[in-house]
Amino acid sequence: TLMISNAVTATNKLSLIILFFHRFFFVASLCVLFNVNDYEEDKADGIRTIAVAYGSKKTIFYAKWIFLLLNICFGLLLLYCFDLSHPAQYISVLIPAGMVWWLYQHFSTTTNEALFVLRYDGMMIVKALLLIFAVLTFN
Repeated sequence: TLMISNAVTATNKLSLIILFFHRFFFVASLCVLFNVNDYEEDKADGIRTIAVAYGSKKTIFYAKWIFLLLNICFGLLLLYCFDLSHPAQYISVLIPAGMVWWLYQHFSTTTNEALFVLRYDGMMIVKALLLIFAVLTFN
């Protein structure tokens, strides 16, 4: 029973690590958009950020694809580790990744900070609600 207990603990740790990175890369993808939105201010203040270092257009282009890949990969790992197999659960993980890609694709800086925060921080709420609904309804 000790061997089984160790295997369960290792599985739980792996699931927790995958859950952490799944959430981390999703939030990081949104943070880069905030970074690009603050490009002019950061550049004027001499703050070296990803967007300042590589430029807004390059940052958006590469981050869009890198984060799409990371969000999909860790989303699929999350589904596998937590044994989520219903199509609604796949949709709840993959739709937000596509929505973030779409936000990158249609990104434009704005002076209306409230609308910007609502649009991009709101994605965290949308993602959480989709996953909670899918897990509670179809598990």
